[in-house]
Amino acid sequence: MQNDRCPACGAMTQPDDKYCPQCGIPLRAEAKTAFGESGEPGAKTAFGESGEPGTTGFDENGVPETIEALKQWCEGKGMPLRKMRFFIDEDYRGARAFGIYREPHDAYGRNADVFVVYKNKSDASRAERYRGPDEAYAVRELYEKLLDECHKRDKWPDGRPQEAVRRSRGEKSIKALIAGLVTAVAVIAVLAGFVYMIYEDYVSHSHDGYYAWDDAALYYLYGGDWYFDDGYGHWTRTYDTPYDDYADYEGYYLGDDYESDWGYSDFSRSDTWEDLHESDDSDDDYDDWDWSDTDWDSDW
Repeated sequence: MQNDRCPACGAMTQPDDKYCPQCGIPLRAEAKTAFGESGEPGAKTAFGESGEPGTTGFDENGVPETIEALKQWCEGKGMPLRKMRFFIDEDYRGARAFGIYREPHDAYGRNADVFVVYKNKSDASRAERYRGPDEAYAVRELYEKLLDECHKRDKWPDGRPQEAVRRSRGEKSIKALIAGLVTAVAVIAVLAGFVYMIYEDYVSHSHDGYYAWDDAALYYLYGGDWYFDDGYGHWTRTYDTPYDDYADYEGYYLGDDYESDWGYSDFSRSDTWEDLHESDDSDDDYDDWDWSDTDWDSDW
């Protein structure tokens, strides 16, 4: 079986590759139609009428040019975006976040698509990288920042460049020399960290459960964060607490288990609960994401 080259970036590919290992565009027919609505030949896909790069949503190199294409690209790479602190198509207001969203109206309330690329710092103050009508430019700004943050952590969703491969091979020989020296320290650190995690998890979840506030609302405490039912089956995080002081803490406690006669929905069956407990095998490569932190106090 003979190797081939990607039609978009020219990278070497294997005959059984569904996607280019360098730029990620679909190579085989089933991969191309996987992005289409009907799966029929010629169906309009995220890559265009025939699945080729340089058409709908992606440029000629397979780089996303629309928010929707960027979301699909990240999904295809198995990126846990919230864990990575990237919020695509969302005006996220919390601290430590990169994001992009479409603002449908301008400052005067007129219909005008405006795309905003932002960074929320450690204190939740916002620095806007771009605000304007050029979606492709806005998406490219966030896409490049996403890749930059990945590369800092030795993750290469866009394909590892040759110089990085050579550097990696050289580094491996050096790392092999010092591996024996750090093994004992690492084992001790892991054991200490494991014990601490068990203790921290026990402390943070020791008071988890349902709480009432003057019989007017149902609250749930999970790991130190409060959530409440808005009366329509939606659970929302809140900074209010269902008690006035710590002495009242136990007086509002209802229990760990949900009771249907409370007249509210079950937190453990809500979308919020699922978001808190979402597990995806693709997340494994990003478990150490926070070990190399971002400079959250800079503008970008």
